Amino acid sequence: MTSLFERLREEELVVRRELDELRAEITAAEEHLIRLTITRDTLLSLLDGTLQGANTAAFDGSVASGEGELQSAATEATEPAPPPGPLDLDEGRMRILALLEKAEEPLKVKDIAAAIGEASSRVETTRSRLKRLAKESRAVEGPTGWFAIARTVDPAANEPHSP
Repeated sequence: MTSLFERLREEELVVRRELDELRAEITAAEEHLIRLTITRDTLLSLLDGTLQGANTAAFDGSVASGEGELQSAATEATEPAPPPGPLDLDEGRMRILALLEKAEEPLKVKDIAAAIGEASSRVETTRSRLKRLAKESRAVEGPTGWFAIARTVDPAANEPHSP
């Protein structure tokens, strides 16, 4: 029968081997992350020149094959990663308004929440922000659950010009 100290020593060796394996996995994951970062930076530098003269993709997805994926990847990659955690009220409102300003069509609440960097569990928070913006006439809802920026109409632009 092995003594208690021998069994403890064996168990300690097993745990140390497991730790060494985990450290090796962490090192490999960090190296993989570095390679991904380099690849992203390389693609951004290549796409930067390609997209400067290109039109942005329509929200309905009517883009020539292949182009939409390239532009979508560039848009996602060039936008800074949102900080972890929920957005504060003002930051969320600013991001929502900026997104709606660029949109050509109304957007779904779920898509807006994802685009501004909110977690999927905070869609209702985004919806309440959008409802408040609609109440303030800065956004419009229609149909239900779809929001767009409230466009101001210049009354002088609609008047007929007299010769």
